[in-house]
Amino acid sequence: MKNETEKALVKAVKLLQEQLLAKDIESQKAEQKIQKAREYAESIVETVRVPLIVLSHKLRVISANQSFYRVFKVSPQETVGEFIYDLGNRQWNIPGLRHLLEKILPDNKFFEDYEISHDFKAIGPRDMLLNARRLDSVQMILLSIEDITDRKKSENKLRNSEIKYKALFMGAPDGMLAVRTQTKQIIYANPAACRMFGYAEEEFVQKRVMDLHPKKFMSYVLACFKAEKKDVNRVLTNLACLRQDGSVFYVDVSWINIILDGEDCILGIFNDITQRMQAQEALRRSEKELKDDKVLLVQKNLALKELLEHMEREKDRMREDVAINVEEFIEPILKKLAIKGVSPKYLELLEQHLKELTLSFGRKITNRRERLTSREIEISSMIKGNLTSKDIAGLLNVSCQTIEKHRKNIRKKMGLSNKKANLASYLQKI
Repeated sequence: MKNETEKALVKAVKLLQEQLLAKDIESQKAEQKIQKAREYAESIVETVRVPLIVLSHKLRVISANQSFYRVFKVSPQETVGEFIYDLGNRQWNIPGLRHLLEKILPDNKFFEDYEISHDFKAIGPRDMLLNARRLDSVQMILLSIEDITDRKKSENKLRNSEIKYKALFMGAPDGMLAVRTQTKQIIYANPAACRMFGYAEEEFVQKRVMDLHPKKFMSYVLACFKAEKKDVNRVLTNLACLRQDGSVFYVDVSWINIILDGEDCILGIFNDITQRMQAQEALRRSEKELKDDKVLLVQKNLALKELLEHMEREKDRMREDVAINVEEFIEPILKKLAIKGVSPKYLELLEQHLKELTLSFGRKITNRRERLTSREIEISSMIKGNLTSKDIAGLLNVSCQTIEKHRKNIRKKMGLSNKKANLASYLQKI
C-alpha cells in the first residue's frame, strides 16, 4: 500500500512538472492544472491510513495527513513549517530518525521498514516502522510512520505463549504426539513420548499412527480421526501400543483437534497405565487367592467343628461307660467291704474318687494356672469332700501340721491367702 501511495505521489509530482514545463499551454490553464495536481497529490496523502509527512530537502515539514495529527496528537499549526526534529517540543529529536534522514537517505533514494522505538510524552512508548522516499525532482522527502506498538505487543504475547506451551509440551510427564489428520503422519513428539515408545525424535517423525499399535486395535484408533463432533468421547482407555523393540504396553489416550502450520492435526496425550494394569491384575489374583483361602478355611472350620463334636460325643460316651462300670462293678464291692468292717471314712473317700472319675474336677484342677503339685491336688480333692485336716492326716499318715502347710500353699496359689473364703466351698465350685 505504501509503495502504491509513493508511486501515485511521484506520478502526481511528474504531472505537476509537465504542466509547469508545458510551453504550448496558456499560463492560466497551467496554474489550474497545477492546482488540480496539487489537490490530487494532497488527496492521496490524506487517504493514506498510516501517518504520512512531507519534508523539504532541508527537513522542514511541508504537510502531513490527518493520521499523523491523530496518532501523535499534534495540530497542523504546530507542525507545518517546523524542523522535523523540533516537533512536539523536540520529541522527534530521535537518534534513529536522524541517522536515517542524514546518513541513509542522502546516499539512497529510499529506505524501507526501519524499526525504531521512542517514548513520546503525549502518547507514551511507541514502536514505529519508518519508510521514506527522496523526490529529487521537487526536492521533497516523503516519510511514512507506521505505529506497530500493538502489533509488537501481540507478537511478543504470541512468542511468550509459544515459549510457554513449548515448555509445557517438552516438559510434560505424559507422552504427547501431534499427528496430521489426513495422512496420520507424526510431526511432533515430546521427550516423554520418545521415552515411552523407545524412539528418538528424528525417528518418531518418520512414523505414522499405524506403526504404533497392534493391528487388532487399528480400527479403534482410526475412528478417532473421523470424530469431529463435540460430544464424541475423546478418551481411549486400555489402548495397546508397540514400543520400538516390539513389546506391548498400555495407555489411556485423550486427544484434541488442533491446527498446526495451517494443517488439521490431532494432539494425543498418552498416559502409560502398564504398572496400574499390572497392579490391578495382581490385586485380582490376590482377591481370588484370598477368596479361595476363605473357602478352604470355612471347609477346615467345618471339619474341625465336626471333629470337636465327635470328640465331645466320645467323651460323653466314655463318661457314661465309666459311670456304668462303677455302678455295676465297683459299688457292689464297696458294699461288701462295708459289711466286713472297713472304716467308713475310707469307703466314703473311695466312693467320692470313683464318682469323680466321671466328672471333670481332676482335669480342671490339673490344668489351672496355679500349677498345684500332685500331693496338693490329692489334698484339694479331700478338702473338696469336706474332710478335716485331722481326717486327711490320718488317711495320708502324715501330721496335721503338714496338712495345714499344704492348705496354706493351696490357698496362696488359689489367691485366697488374705480372704475369708472357705477353701472347701471354693474347690467345690471348680
